[in-house]
Amino acid sequence: MAAYLKNVGGKANADGFGAQAWTAGLFFRDVVNNVAKADGKNGLTRARFLEEAAKVHDFTASVDGDAMLGPTDVGGTRSAPASS
Repeated sequence: MAAYLKNVGGKANADGFGAQAWTAGLFFRDVVNNVAKADGKNGLTRARFLEEAAKVHDFTASVDGDAMLGPTDVGGTRSAPASS
């Protein structure tokens, strides 16, 4: 959360749409990095991205250990359980 707030210029500029876009970008970053690690920098294709995205079962939108989400099973299309 701290990285998102820093990059949008603080709480006054933060909103739900921005937070959703930020977490989507982090997901994209993580999947692309996983593909590049496995297949090299030229290994990214749409098919490989989708294949690798399906393997993500604990996405937390983390930057330097600061997570924005509870573990989310993106590959299994399941959201994080609600906390009480």
